[in-house]
Amino acid sequence: MKLIYRKLFDLHIWHNFYLGNESLLSPDEIAASYDVRNDFSISPTAETRQLMANYRMRFKSSPKGGSVYIEIDANASENETFIPIDQPISLRFFLIQKGKGLLNYTLLPLSGLSGQMYYFSNLANNNEGALFLSQPLAIYSNGNTYPLGSLVKHSGQIYEAIIHEASGGVNPDPSDWIEYADTQYVTASDLYSTQSPIYSFSDTGFGPSQSVEFVLKDIHDQPVYAKEVETPADLTPADTFNHQLSFKEIPAGKYTLEVDGNLYGDAFCLIDPLRDGQAFGLIEIAHHSSIDHTNYGFVEISGAASIASTKDYIIRFKNRSTRWKYIYADEHGYDAPTLIANDFELLDLNSFVSANPLPLLKKATNPTIGLETLLPIPELNLIKPELDTAQNTLNIYSEIYL
Repeated sequence: MKLIYRKLFDLHIWHNFYLGNESLLSPDEIAASYDVRNDFSISPTAETRQLMANYRMRFKSSPKGGSVYIEIDANASENETFIPIDQPISLRFFLIQKGKGLLNYTLLPLSGLSGQMYYFSNLANNNEGALFLSQPLAIYSNGNTYPLGSLVKHSGQIYEAIIHEASGGVNPDPSDWIEYADTQYVTASDLYSTQSPIYSFSDTGFGPSQSVEFVLKDIHDQPVYAKEVETPADLTPADTFNHQLSFKEIPAGKYTLEVDGNLYGDAFCLIDPLRDGQAFGLIEIAHHSSIDHTNYGFVEISGAASIASTKDYIIRFKNRSTRWKYIYADEHGYDAPTLIANDFELLDLNSFVSANPLPLLKKATNPTIGLETLLPIPELNLIKPELDTAQNTLNIYSEIYL
């Protein structure tokens, strides 16, 4: 038997700040110079490193993200893994933010994580020309509120809100939305609350000396923790029942909690800051028998054997668009008609601003006024949101001082 390593799957991170806004759905279309490692790194969790060793897998980082390889029998007619993957497993990876200014040029909430983290999985069921690990974009809906920067799907296209739309119409208004080719992006829908290993349960509705069962389940719907406790003898349904659960032995991942057989609250990402650090996101690539290996799974079960089914999983970030505000130390000398003719708006004698948001790009095109004046591109650290009295973001400006 001759054993070799064969690629099991790729974890690719695409960012429009480097790629532009085109609908790139094939890694072959990405320039060879593309490198996302200034923004992110991918690292297997400690439990995944052990799991990969058990199944003779290896992880290798790359400029586009990383790849997992598995040992196979080179003489077999198919890519049969040396060690069969004959039970449900989850390979988990931390997505670690490298650059501090990432949110300045990435279309994500400026508020940051604040008790949350991004979660990506091949169970997202998001096959839009590529195997995206993020949640499918929401469909534009009449009457919904859409904050500035919202991304939605409508009639096979992607739209980005360039205003705060208090109530959506039947169709996205072209003056309020930018249209892009169809693809998928990370949004706030991919945020999950984080939970430390000590879970503080507190709720009412329990009687005296009542048995209460707590069960923690993973994404395979399998119990990973169970505990039965008894309420105090003097507890009434109006009283608050408090109890602490310890998940210290449970690996990082996405879980749900059931109380007496009923789902309690929303799913959460279990993270131990002392053990796992502060991660931007968690990637969970699952295998179990019900996963469609043709589209989402990385192995196919064939009798007692498992056949490697190479996949390319994608996480794609949208670049932020801002209104570029030019602020002069002296009078700039332009009148309103001249600025309007060049897609700018006059603010005062010392400043003007782009009429619409402009994309922040690694290789951006300098705006011009007329044929002679070439305006500078904004620095990424000088962005400033404009809020209304209800704290809705009305505009985000990139300030350029001249």
